[in-house]
Amino acid sequence: MRSLYPLLVALLIGHAASTQEMLRGRVRDAITGSPIVGAEVHLSNGRPQQDRLLITDSLGYFTAEMLPPGIYLCSVQAAGYEAIRIPEIQLVAARQTVLDLFLKPASVAL
Repeated sequence: MRSLYPLLVALLIGHAASTQEMLRGRVRDAITGSPIVGAEVHLSNGRPQQDRLLITDSLGYFTAEMLPPGIYLCSVQAAGYEAIRIPEIQLVAARQTVLDLFLKPASVAL
């Protein structure tokens, strides 16, 4: 039985790694289609210890790896733009989810 222990541990680690998902996407201006640099993408699945805050790169892309499968709330905000919320993003085992998000420029009050 002792010699089976390392094999069992390796199988459990492999299974745990395979149930982790990836969410990636891009945030762009809704009018021009230009990437929004530095946008904050917040992901929440109802478990605060698993919340993620991602910042878009110079091309507007973001990536979240090692996410547990489940339903997530995604909120996106950036300076000069209206924030958006996507209430139910379903992450399914063994699938990569891709979001293409567009933010509207904020109205300027006179």
